[in-house]
Amino acid sequence: MATVTDHLFDMGWGWDARIIWTAPIIVAGAVSVRLIGLAICRAVGAIPHK
Repeated sequence: MATVTDHLFDMGWGWDARIIWTAPIIVAGAVSVRLIGLAICRAVGAIPHK
């Protein structure tokens, strides 16, 4: 949020504007890996179905 605020209002805090685009990609990748891992574990029976 600090990066977005700095970028939008030109606050001069020196936050890196590239993180505005990089962070969501990293988070989406991490969530995808987590969900795929859970799906694989359920498929092989490592995690029981509820």
